[in-house]
Amino acid sequence: MKKEKTSAQNKSFVRGRAQNKVCALVTRKMTIAEVIRKYPKTAFFFIDYGLHCVGCPMAEPETIEEAAKLHGLDLKKFLKDLNAAANKK
Repeated sequence: MKKEKTSAQNKSFVRGRAQNKVCALVTRKMTIAEVIRKYPKTAFFFIDYGLHCVGCPMAEPETIEEAAKLHGLDLKKFLKDLNAAANKK
């Protein structure tokens, strides 16, 4: 039987309380490119938010926190919405 990774071993996932399922966790320190690679469906989220960073060279080094600051977005709300988009089925 394969042992499940704990949150200490894999910080990009968090166990959901209500349904006890694994949920995506995008953090402020992740780069835009990293998020899009891990959760491809978030590319539409960035475009909807006015961040046309998908495929842009700045997507590689720019963190979510930096992008929110540069585009005048509320970081907490942006991360909440981004995580919801990453978890959509």
